[in-house]
Amino acid sequence: MTSTDTVTVLFTDVVGSTSLRTGRGDAAAQEIIHVHNELVRHQIEQHSGQEVKTIGDSFMVAFASARKAVECAVAVQRALEEHNRRHPDQQVQVGIGLNTGEAIREEGDLFGSAVDAAARIMAKAEGGQILVSETVRAVIGSAAVP
Repeated sequence: MTSTDTVTVLFTDVVGSTSLRTGRGDAAAQEIIHVHNELVRHQIEQHSGQEVKTIGDSFMVAFASARKAVECAVAVQRALEEHNRRHPDQQVQVGIGLNTGEAIREEGDLFGSAVDAAARIMAKAEGGQILVSETVRAVIGSAAVP
């Protein structure tokens, strides 16, 4: 069944995952990716997000609230920063991009230009960065996000 919803889409991507695998080996890199996945999933749950899918070392998440999406992104970066501080041998950096707009829901996936824009925004993010569209900025306003 197909429907159209206004959502905030959050994409994450592990920066340098290919060099992580070639430099550390597949098993060690996969262990680091598993830790990343657990940290991200915990924050998605805490901020009422819906995991749409994972693709390798990336997440696509939908939120009914732009503010919750931004709060989740901040919490993910803080959790990863804390992990990196505690485990310097398992460093992982993530870029995050967000966009709000109408998306087509079909068989548990999301499609449309709003989704494509979120992916393009994420692709510009460096490790530790959160980039948001002007639409997200307008929706959440100037209020600070914790």
